[in-house]
Amino acid sequence: MISVDLSPWNSGDYEPDAYRAFFTVEPHVVEQLTENVLMRIQDGMRAVTPRRAAICIGTNRICPVFPAPSADWRKQLRSANGPNWL
Repeated sequence: MISVDLSPWNSGDYEPDAYRAFFTVEPHVVEQLTENVLMRIQDGMRAVTPRRAAICIGTNRICPVFPAPSADWRKQLRSANGPNWL
């Protein structure tokens, strides 16, 4: 996991403010973040939030980050069985 960002999602006058958690991850990690894993992460986030705090983590979102191409991106593409015309 690269980073976690909390974004306000829903707020009301008489209810706790709800936030969405955005997890920035490497593309190969996305498949490992199953619904069960996300629920465990959300449970952990709830466990560390003070009970008296007027916030809750409503939902989780996965955001894969795409690596920036390096100077030799053509070589990397060829080595990954990319097109031969590069």
